[in-house]
Amino acid sequence: MIKKVLLGMVMVIMITMFISCAPNEDPSDPLPDPMDNGEDPAAYEEYFESLQLSDEENTSSLRVPMVGDITDVLNDHTLLTSRDNEIFAYDLETEVTTLLAEEAWNERLSVDKKIIAYENEEGIYTISPNGQNDKLLYEREKDVIIRDYVLSTDGKNMFLSLLDGDEYRSIVVDSTGNVKELKVGEKDTFRITKPLFLTPYRLYALAEYSEELEGGEGTIRASSIDFIYVELANGNQRNITGNAYGDTLEYMDRSSNGNILLRHLRQSTNEDGLVTTVTYRTFNTATEFISTSSIEKRDILVFKSIDDEKDYLTLERPPERDDRYPDLVEINRYINNQGKTIGTIFTGAPPQIFYHQGYLFFNSNKDTYRIQL
Repeated sequence: MIKKVLLGMVMVIMITMFISCAPNEDPSDPLPDPMDNGEDPAAYEEYFESLQLSDEENTSSLRVPMVGDITDVLNDHTLLTSRDNEIFAYDLETEVTTLLAEEAWNERLSVDKKIIAYENEEGIYTISPNGQNDKLLYEREKDVIIRDYVLSTDGKNMFLSLLDGDEYRSIVVDSTGNVKELKVGEKDTFRITKPLFLTPYRLYALAEYSEELEGGEGTIRASSIDFIYVELANGNQRNITGNAYGDTLEYMDRSSNGNILLRHLRQSTNEDGLVTTVTYRTFNTATEFISTSSIEKRDILVFKSIDDEKDYLTLERPPERDDRYPDLVEINRYINNQGKTIGTIFTGAPPQIFYHQGYLFFNSNKDTYRIQL
């Protein structure tokens, strides 16, 4: 009898200990802070904001679910976005999306933000940001590929770079759909790679110049990327930068003044081998003068101009790597080359950032952010 009582007490004690040691599965318990136990923060990134502001007293942010890639900014609370060949106007404050076009891609916004253009199987359409006045502006020709296109500042004209079989073609289309063939003279040794800015009289663009050269190891193809303009009246072109073969230009941004900022990569060799020198250049669209920019930073991941090189935003890696967040980048603002860190993004640099009237916009980790600067 005594043995049975003792055995029963032992069993009760064991059951009590098992229950007390069992993990608490209360679903209301918060997720552990990865910084408390040294775990990888990336395992928790979907639960945490990607952004941390440096000065929360003077800077504020809005975080909403991402609805596609950002194409441009319509106003201080509405973005032009695209996802799965659908184009939307996305109101960040109400989180309401307005479908503008289906089975559409390659959307563009005019500088005055009054006209949206997009491509589909039929050609190029234009539409108002409110979804009205949808019309076919350029009807696609059979077997013709639209390489790229750009709207004029007011959206009333459009330049298209086409590939018709093996032939490069350029056309200008006005707001009534009238098409003008432009004899630019593109061929294997010269072709427009990116149209940038269209005025009533000129197209400004990046173009590739190339040539077959005889070398010690046989024939090689040498090329450069230059900044040019094309006269719309006759197709005549002018190479503004005149780079040496091996040099290239990258388009960075257009400022609020309409000026074009470029990054120049110059190739040279020394005893250590191939060396790339980076400088920044500004093309004034009013005076048509190109100058070396005063931008001093050379390791910019993403750039956005506010006032040419006098006031701009960048995404850059921090001076010292944080092993907890290896993809961390800083959002910096430079005014007269005096820098200030606005915040940090933990999950890496987004491909683009957008600025409009005191607001910065970008996508990160399946969210869309708006920072009021």
